[in-house]
Amino acid sequence: MIILKDLPESSVAYLITFVPIIVYVIKLTIDNWGITELEKIRLSNIKKFQITLTKYVFLSITFVAAMFIMLVLSDQFEEIKGNLIYGMLAFFFIIFIVATFIAEKLIRFVANLLSFRYDYHIVNDEGVPVYRIIKLSSNNSLLVESDGIEEFLDNKENRRYKKIRNKNKILEEFYGSKKSMNSIIGLAILSFGFLVLVLVTTDWWQFVYYLVFITALLFTLILLLNYIENKRYNDSLQGNSDNAS
Repeated sequence: MIILKDLPESSVAYLITFVPIIVYVIKLTIDNWGITELEKIRLSNIKKFQITLTKYVFLSITFVAAMFIMLVLSDQFEEIKGNLIYGMLAFFFIIFIVATFIAEKLIRFVANLLSFRYDYHIVNDEGVPVYRIIKLSSNNSLLVESDGIEEFLDNKENRRYKKIRNKNKILEEFYGSKKSMNSIIGLAILSFGFLVLVLVTTDWWQFVYYLVFITALLFTLILLLNYIENKRYNDSLQGNSDNAS
């Protein structure tokens, strides 16, 4: 711990830790750019593993690089001898992979609570849902369900699909009212406020403000994306009803 005793007091050094978050967002964007939920369902387990592995490794390497820069800027860097620096970086690498995994699971849990859920259904020639897609099986077949009966269908066949939202009255009422927009605006203001505190603070409170800023920002993005999705969904329903009439 003596190595970490005199970490730099400059805000610039701590702002370096923003880099892994930015890289994480960029990596998620690259992995998910233009890909729909239907395509994610039809991804093989190997492809999902490759995406997950590269994400964690790439992000952790970026974090280790940020920590190395912080150590270089610290007053204690010259006291680190031999292979100790490599041992520390390896320790940071492993810890950050574990921390990222746990944090992502928690974020996904919260996002699932605040987000709408959809199922994809295979439809017949009349557009009537026949099968609900569960997942892609290991033998490259689609596992589907209809009236409680599950079966496998060839994944290579061309089919038509329909996206159907699962009923959730609580979320529909929340995102359909002014409460959602007020919450988004409030969280956005809170995020900005704690970002200012991060920039002007140079002690260990900066880390606390940083965590609150990231948490508030994530909640803001989750609520905002679901608000937009709900508006689009309702507009599409309104458009379909107008066409039918």
